Amino acid sequence: MLAGLSAAAADLGETLDDILPRPNGQIEQRLYQAMRYSTLGDGKRLRPFLVLSSASLFKVSRRSALRVAAAVEMVHSYS
Repeated sequence: MLAGLSAAAADLGETLDDILPRPNGQIEQRLYQAMRYSTLGDGKRLRPFLVLSSASLFKVSRRSALRVAAAVEMVHSYS
């Protein structure tokens, strides 16, 4: 289970890094940095692990499940 948690955390980190915008100007730089800081920080990542595990039970592709897991983490970090 620990290996699964670690793999989910690593895959989610890459997915979030791809999804989140990168600052390309001074005006949005602080906002984008805050977004990336709050979602890319270290954490247990239990929610994404549960999403990925559930998706595998129903033969959902890992790529699709990772996008859902990323959405769940973004909503969690927002609240």
